[in-house]
Amino acid sequence: MFTDPGKKIKILAKVLFAVITVINVILAFVFGTYTPIFWPLLLGGPVFAYISSLFIYGFGQLIENTGRSCPIEKLSISSNATVSTKAPVEGETPEEYAASLPQL
Repeated sequence: MFTDPGKKIKILAKVLFAVITVINVILAFVFGTYTPIFWPLLLGGPVFAYISSLFIYGFGQLIENTGRSCPIEKLSISSNATVSTKAPVEGETPEEYAASLPQL
């Protein structure tokens, strides 16, 4: 379910574009060609669907690219690692502080 979310978001963007476009064209003809809402639905609906799907597709691309550059496996901490909660003491140099931390 959570594997490759970027690809799934990009597929969702394509599906939403197709669905919104078809619904807008159908609604334009349902309301009739002589009503003032016909042309805005027929022309503006697909344009709106395209622009909104670009944002969704771009978000999916961003997620996909982020996953490639920073995989989760690289971020995991080994089970024997220790985490230090020691704060630097006032007047302590960065070198002294780094030397006082436990070595991993």
